[in-house]
Amino acid sequence: MNTIPTRLVGPWLALAALLGSLALPEQCQAASSRYEARLDATDSGCILRHGDGPDNCDTNGMREPSIVQEDGTFYLFYDGCAAPGWLACLATSTDLKTWKKHGRMLSLGPKGYDDSGTASSPWLIKDGATWHMFYVACPAVTPAPDYVPAGPYLTMKATAPALVGPWTQLRDFVPFRPTPGTPTAGGAYPGHILRYQGEYLMFINGGQAIARTRDLEAPWEIDVQPQLTSPVENTSIYYEPTNGTYWMFVNHIRMLPVPHTDATWVYWSTDPTHWSERDRAVVLDGRNCSWSKTIIGMATVTPVGNRLALFYDGQDSNVHHHMGRDIGLAWLDLPLSPERVRLQALPPSEDDDAGTALGEWIWHPSVGEQAATVRFQGRLDLPADATPERARLAITADDAFTVWLNGVRLGSGDNWQQLGSFDVTSQVRAGINRLAIEVRNGGGPGGAIAGLTAWLPAGRVLTSGTSGAWRCGQSGGEQWFAQDAPDDWQPVQVLGTASASPWSLVPPGTEGLPAALAASVPTLPPSRPNAVLGGGFESVPRPWTVTGGDRIAYDWSRFPRDLWMGDYYLWLNGPNGRAEQTTALLARPGDLCQVTAEVGYSLDIRDGNMPWPGGRFVLFTTGADGPREEAATELPSFTAADAGTFKPVSLTWRVPANANGRRVGVRLESRGPQIAWDNVRLEAP
Repeated sequence: MNTIPTRLVGPWLALAALLGSLALPEQCQAASSRYEARLDATDSGCILRHGDGPDNCDTNGMREPSIVQEDGTFYLFYDGCAAPGWLACLATSTDLKTWKKHGRMLSLGPKGYDDSGTASSPWLIKDGATWHMFYVACPAVTPAPDYVPAGPYLTMKATAPALVGPWTQLRDFVPFRPTPGTPTAGGAYPGHILRYQGEYLMFINGGQAIARTRDLEAPWEIDVQPQLTSPVENTSIYYEPTNGTYWMFVNHIRMLPVPHTDATWVYWSTDPTHWSERDRAVVLDGRNCSWSKTIIGMATVTPVGNRLALFYDGQDSNVHHHMGRDIGLAWLDLPLSPERVRLQALPPSEDDDAGTALGEWIWHPSVGEQAATVRFQGRLDLPADATPERARLAITADDAFTVWLNGVRLGSGDNWQQLGSFDVTSQVRAGINRLAIEVRNGGGPGGAIAGLTAWLPAGRVLTSGTSGAWRCGQSGGEQWFAQDAPDDWQPVQVLGTASASPWSLVPPGTEGLPAALAASVPTLPPSRPNAVLGGGFESVPRPWTVTGGDRIAYDWSRFPRDLWMGDYYLWLNGPNGRAEQTTALLARPGDLCQVTAEVGYSLDIRDGNMPWPGGRFVLFTTGADGPREEAATELPSFTAADAGTFKPVSLTWRVPANANGRRVGVRLESRGPQIAWDNVRLEAP
């Protein structure tokens, strides 16, 4: 289902350590690019369009295909949109080119029943002579004509002697509902069903959890332990017999400008009951889809000869509506193998120059395999005249940590596989800095590792991390993290570098890549760093000065934002609003500066309540004579049809001789309220 998945956070936390007294080697931080793992499918384009289904079953659109093969025929179940709501429909083909639509397979339940709002998104399995269908149900939907199921979702069931029906909906039997204490607490919707080791496994809520049963006529038990926590939904499993690997295809959800599925990802594992967030790759998105560049919905696969067919829904426009979608088909060559996954560099991003320094794994020398809480502390010194323009701390611990800097609590973490990253620009100071970590080991090897990167004027970068110079102990009062180490503390034991066993961490910025690919990320030669202005306005290293308007962070349920990527809108909510930021970038004659951003406008334009007021995007410089406008462009116009979208805006400036040494800045201007900015970026060679 096209919904916002629940992000689960571990139930217990414990942490802390102070970075010790270290010599700070000054080094040039190599410029880095972002990368992603890809297993690109070959797209065949749109194969089935909405609007001509029996009884107007898909008048307003079709989405979420689910493919089944039987006796040489392909049965494509899909959701058809028409009054009074989304319902499961069927189309069949023997060649994947010519399709026959059979109309609706399910109906809405009477008022008061769980499926009175929708009966859609089915997943099927055959047991003996009976086909079992598990479908999404909920009683509430959005108003006409969208009729989008509004949740919370639950899973219901229907049976039939044949795939074409007739289907009997068992409205008094609910296989599973939202269950507190499991990943389905906010909703429970079905996914691919697999027979494995004597039981049925269903990969529910986009692979976030597994439901189990040995009897399809009985209720299912939902695993408490989550599988995937990324913003994904829908699942379709393919088993590759040549290497014993399971491949789970899912949808990635992007939250901006409204929640929508924008890509098909695939995860792989030799054990279908255990999946790693790192073993995944992009299969289909706007880069390799031939017709749908914004929406890539669903992901259902089936082998056809020596290829794997992948069905998805999409739109040949840049809108994000649930309605108006059609069905596309893409292909992957078989056999699938992790060795076929390749590394691809992505365009520059605000994440490129996040802190990448890490020290060594450290631990208390006399604490063994038993559970323990250990404290580390020390000093991290910067030159007395070195006030960082920006600083970032990367940290993780086995099993969990809490970290302080100069007596200020930064935060916690409880997953050693994920490096925590903290912007510490406002906490770091010239001279002596106190850093701290308290670590909880639940059993087995334990330790902590951290690294600080400080960006100084004139392009200097200082890095340091955990090392044998630290001290550790288990004593100390309530304010231990703000004081010198007690006398009974000991020097730490060094366990190895970030890549040491059993952790095998990769540098920050490559955590989302499979380990083999992360190890092959090339080190780029030093270059002049880009002046990144923000993609997440809540975490930019320098503040935006706002005049004539308000900088507002709305509740995400009204104005969605990408919580997983740290991406927030910056709204200029007032007439003649201006936001500007002067960067540390010094203009050099001949350099070509490029400024890019995305701009959006209030949904009120859709109803004619607020016409587009316009605005400007400005690059300026500041010197002894004050600010000077160097280049500017008008914002692209918005109409009612553009509601809920963002448009790109950019300008370039070749630095003339008379601008040498001036600081470069960017200004956002609006002539009316409700203009949103995102992904503002300034780049120079």
